[in-house]
Amino acid sequence: SRDAFEAFKAQLINELLTECARQQKQNNNQGSYPWTQEHVNSGVLERVYLQYLQNNWFRKHRLKMPHNDTANEDNDDKGYDARFDADAVAKKYHFRYLYDVINLMEFSESALKTNHLPLITMDNLEYFFNHRFRAGIEHFKVFVIGSAIHFVVAAVYRNQSDGAITMVYCDPQNNDVLYRPRSYLQAKVIAPMKFTSWLKYGWQLHDMHKLAMDSFRGIQYAVTDLLTHTIFNLYAADYHAYFIREKLIHMNISNGFLAGFKSHVLLPMVRTLSNEASDDSKCDDDNAAASPSTGLFVGVNENFSVEDGDDDDDDEEQKEHNNNNNLNLNIEQWKTDCEFVMNAIQQKLKNIASRKQCTETAAAFIVVKDVTEFQTRFSKSQNAVLIFYAETDGGGGQNICSVMQNLSNEHRDLEFYAIDRVKCPSLLAQFNVVTTAVSLPTVVLTAMQKPCDTWQCQDVSKTEQRVREFVHASQCADMEMIKNCSAFAKLWISTYYPSAVIDQNIVNVVNKLESESYVPVIALKLLHSWSSLMMVFADANHRKIAEIEDDQFWKRLASTLLVVQMVTQTDATLTKL
Repeated sequence: SRDAFEAFKAQLINELLTECARQQKQNNNQGSYPWTQEHVNSGVLERVYLQYLQNNWFRKHRLKMPHNDTANEDNDDKGYDARFDADAVAKKYHFRYLYDVINLMEFSESALKTNHLPLITMDNLEYFFNHRFRAGIEHFKVFVIGSAIHFVVAAVYRNQSDGAITMVYCDPQNNDVLYRPRSYLQAKVIAPMKFTSWLKYGWQLHDMHKLAMDSFRGIQYAVTDLLTHTIFNLYAADYHAYFIREKLIHMNISNGFLAGFKSHVLLPMVRTLSNEASDDSKCDDDNAAASPSTGLFVGVNENFSVEDGDDDDDDEEQKEHNNNNNLNLNIEQWKTDCEFVMNAIQQKLKNIASRKQCTETAAAFIVVKDVTEFQTRFSKSQNAVLIFYAETDGGGGQNICSVMQNLSNEHRDLEFYAIDRVKCPSLLAQFNVVTTAVSLPTVVLTAMQKPCDTWQCQDVSKTEQRVREFVHASQCADMEMIKNCSAFAKLWISTYYPSAVIDQNIVNVVNKLESESYVPVIALKLLHSWSSLMMVFADANHRKIAEIEDDQFWKRLASTLLVVQMVTQTDATLTKL
């Protein structure tokens, strides 16, 4: 009833005011936010209020949830550390932390993706569902979900007579957010919100809308995905004891860390390396706002799979479900994407090194006699010079071929092809070579197997100069592309995931979970591919070849990557599992 709720609320406010007075007395009657009478009476639920009400006191050292059975005759408390007063309001109303309630704090979508993996929460959830609820020792639990700017409550209850399980969800603002797509949340729930008190303190309405979306998406994940599917898993034929941590690891590492890397680093790298113009590239508005600015988004290589950023909101849940059920396919695509960049960068490093050291055993001047053999070799060329000539060209054809052969001795990283127009007519159409009444040798410059410049050779010396300019440009382009790709990685890691954060949020977490229990092999493989790719740029010898500044950033990242490589060795992990 309303009266019962008001009485309950009054007791909670009184508890908080008592603690507020105690803290003010300790601080010479000086209130400290949020422990002020005005703020307590406002009814706003601060996290410290929740912690105090559930625990009734603060401990010097935070409880690490050991899950040890204590000598407590109260079976309801068995398995938890007894640390509550008998008269505590939390025990009276059954919202004691871990006994009756598990808090899911920092459960907004962005926090779940980018914050430290919530290990203690993970332990608490696994202990309750796997060892208490599934075993029939406990039959209910309340979950207080703190998601960005909003608190909601969910509860799981099992009827002991018939075993029926009920899930209850309560939003204090009665927002209809569960199982709703983004379009509905934005138009029907968020758009009408005024955020008056927030705007009063200087917040922008656009920012509040984004926070609200982040909050509701986190609530959806917590209730309709994590909790609901955990219950299904408990009674599934293929019950998985580590279902909860696999869900949270996938959300944090795969959908968070690695998906962010793919959007902000891997995709720009591929676009830069492929150097193919694309008119249909798309970008999600929220991701665009967070993406590092760059002028190098020039296209997408045909071997690289780009997910459409403008999702159809009505199919969003189905797409998420499909993504979760196709992780193995995602691994293969991720591996393919990483290998494409690694191979391209390593080839460019090889090109640069061969120019500097001139280690090629023979000049690459090839007189084409067989079209099939030409196609096979040319398909692997980075940059090439094609000379189309005929015997009817007189001395001009012979002269230009002689000049190009000399150039091939100077630039052994470049391939020169001498092609007889009469004997290889099919290649004329392939490279758009037009013959005229007055036939002259035709020179075609190619990059990544595609023509980039074509002209008829009327002046041998001018042709030689144009080819030299092309060689110089191609040499500079290789180094510039490596530097640009390196800059993508450095900017994103420096801005979003510095090495220290990767060490703490990714490496230490994975190592702890792997050594104590379980880490999904999928996550290990994805991280291993990521670290292998980044090692191409962090390797000191590679940086020296590409003339990338050998600064502290790369030295620090290199040590992190080596640890990631060791922690994510999947062969050992597979054997252990």
